[in-house]
Amino acid sequence: MMKRIIIISIVTLFLLLIVGIIFLSTKSNNKSVTSFSFPTAEVMDLSGKIARLEKSQDKLPTFLLYFNTECEICESVITDMLMKRQEFDKYRLIFVSIEEIEELEQFLKKRPIDTFKHSEIYTDYKMNLSGELQIKSPPTYFIFDGKGQLIRWSTGVISATSILKELQQEDD
Repeated sequence: MMKRIIIISIVTLFLLLIVGIIFLSTKSNNKSVTSFSFPTAEVMDLSGKIARLEKSQDKLPTFLLYFNTECEICESVITDMLMKRQEFDKYRLIFVSIEEIEELEQFLKKRPIDTFKHSEIYTDYKMNLSGELQIKSPPTYFIFDGKGQLIRWSTGVISATSILKELQQEDD
């Protein structure tokens, strides 16, 4: 009986140690990304012109979505945003993909993200942005306040309602 209690205690301590290590490594990864202000990576616009991302000159809170046109989750986030298009008029929206310009143009025929009032679409052709922001996979999104400071970032699904709620908090 005593042997069983010792084994259970050792296994429990081992599991707690593993959970603690995972928690600390996740926390430190998030901390390093949240230390970023607005990214300045070199990207390319749809006309083939090289550009650098810059803070919004008109102090608009910004939603940056790193996406892939083949990603179903990315497409669902964008579709949800398009259904609330006018509500996004007060915000800057930046869409970035690693795909070629031709692929992005084909995607725009189905999902016209270029119709948002303050939208910018880029290709991360050298993967500079993904390196700067430590992006592992799409969709990854970032919300910046009007001063260009990172407020929130995450990967996966987010609803248009949640995006708007976050942006509105930064607008107030």
